[in-house]
Amino acid sequence: MSFIDKILTDANNLSETALRLASTRQKIIASNLANLETPGYRAKDLKFFDHLKGMFEEPKDYLETTSDKHFKNSVAQHNLKPKEDLSGNEKPDGNNVDLDVEMARLQFTKGYFQTASLFLKTRFQMILNVIRSF
Repeated sequence: MSFIDKILTDANNLSETALRLASTRQKIIASNLANLETPGYRAKDLKFFDHLKGMFEEPKDYLETTSDKHFKNSVAQHNLKPKEDLSGNEKPDGNNVDLDVEMARLQFTKGYFQTASLFLKTRFQMILNVIRSF
């Protein structure tokens, strides 16, 4: 694999992972909002930067590949499980979902998704421009 291929592949993998994380987090936030009035429900969240940071660390559950054509193992593909969020104030019924906090998280996630989408769109547009120039 050439240097240029590696750069393109790594950038696309990072964008794809960022989109997957944003999508997963949006689903978690939607679940929190759906359970706003459910007694005893505990809010959940997915930490973006912890998962993205995992992409750059050596994977602990590394899969052995026998060919250069095999997909690389990625930590970000695993463990996309939400964790209980303890930041909200607990109501007397045991629910800790805060509407304002969830809406702020939703806006942040929306911006994050749009940024990753724009980056990926720009990458593909650059590739398309190179192809058209030949």
